Amino acid sequence: MQTERKIFKNTLLLSAGKGFGDLCSFIFLAYFGRIFGTTYLGKYSFAMALAALLTIGASFGFNTLLVREVSKDEEKSQKFIGNLIIVRGIVAFLIWLLIGLGCYLSNLPSDTKYILVLISGYHIFYRLAGLCFACFKAHDKMHYSAILEFFHKFLILVCGLGCIILFKNPILALGSYPLSIVAVFLIAMVVYWKKFGTPVFSLDFPFIKQSIKTGFPFFFIVIVGQIYDRAGIILLTYMKGESFSGIYSASDRILVTLNAGILIFGGVLFPYMSKLSAKSKKDLLKLTERSIRFIGVVLFALAMLIFILSDEIILLTFGGKFTESIKVLQILVWSLLFMGLNQIISIFLIVKYKEKKLLQIRTVAYLCYCVISIILILKWSFVGLAWAKILVEVALFFITIFYAFDLEKAFKILLQMLRPFASCIICMILYSFIQERSLWFSLPTVLGIYISTLFLFKGIFYHDFMYLKDIVCGPRSEKST
Repeated sequence: MQTERKIFKNTLLLSAGKGFGDLCSFIFLAYFGRIFGTTYLGKYSFAMALAALLTIGASFGFNTLLVREVSKDEEKSQKFIGNLIIVRGIVAFLIWLLIGLGCYLSNLPSDTKYILVLISGYHIFYRLAGLCFACFKAHDKMHYSAILEFFHKFLILVCGLGCIILFKNPILALGSYPLSIVAVFLIAMVVYWKKFGTPVFSLDFPFIKQSIKTGFPFFFIVIVGQIYDRAGIILLTYMKGESFSGIYSASDRILVTLNAGILIFGGVLFPYMSKLSAKSKKDLLKLTERSIRFIGVVLFALAMLIFILSDEIILLTFGGKFTESIKVLQILVWSLLFMGLNQIISIFLIVKYKEKKLLQIRTVAYLCYCVISIILILKWSFVGLAWAKILVEVALFFITIFYAFDLEKAFKILLQMLRPFASCIICMILYSFIQERSLWFSLPTVLGIYISTLFLFKGIFYHDFMYLKDIVCGPRSEKST
């Protein structure tokens, strides 16, 4: 119970910081898209995707390695962060220089070059700040990360909107990205210095060599993950143009904002699962099963609501220029469910030291994604890319679940997922008959039916609500003391 309460508390803190921060970023991009149109939103999306891929060489998988090892032994923290920041910093700035040279020699439009260099600088400093955030996570001080994540995105909103209003210049507006993360990185270093001591900046080459070797599987997991996240938009831009990329990106940005909550939950879960892996395999398995069931029930409901409200969401946020994004959102939203499930299973495999097998599975799946994306983009453009993402996430879920657990346990988890799935199907059928009515009537009705059918199908139980109440409010025994 104490572990679950800590997970809840940290998830709430990080969700608040990340959620409000992503809302700031989303407001900026929505306004940016309204002012400058699909072409410049497409240029931004292209630069963000390409820069993420080009700067990935600086990661080395250090973040995951740091959390796993420091959460087990906090005495390693100062040595880890001091050495790893030096290594990542040197490699990152060399990569940034090469990107600048490549842009100078390329035949890209001049505004695209400037945007790519700015966004690449953003990624460079974000990777450096990521080491500080990983340390905060390992030390169970996630409120620092929450505050800095919000401050980072709030700076983007304020500076970006200021540039749009004062100068009407998209390049200056996007310059708010590197400016904000530089400030956050410096603040994060000061916070670490004050709270956890002085980082050991003297290079320990045997330690660095061992860290790179141990972190290599994580490094390649990050690489294939970034290829998966960015390759689709890059392929769509080259094959169909920047306007088509902008249409897809409108829906994709909404999903990225929502997926932030899933990533936060997984990020909070990671150090606790890592600790349990060394103490109790039974408790680790119990926590993993509960997390999968919780994610499934919540994300089925969330995906259903977004599907129902897709028209209102797109038109309210990006405006009438992006009406074609509605169909993309209606397809893409269902990938959110499997992304959440896949993250929990992936964390389970990492803490069980099965990251190499996870890397093999993901590499094959993401290569297939690139091939499927090309085929479906040629046939259905941005809609085809949305279908490609769902197909890969579903395939990953079935492959990893049967690898991570024995057959009996895997089928038990799948049976649990069938229950919210059946509830969701019933609700969607019901909504088709009442969709002409007011949303104030139809949405509560759909949610009520979803919860009722979950009880009926034994997808949730009364003791689940009592358990959740104890996590949020504390058990009665704690209150009495």
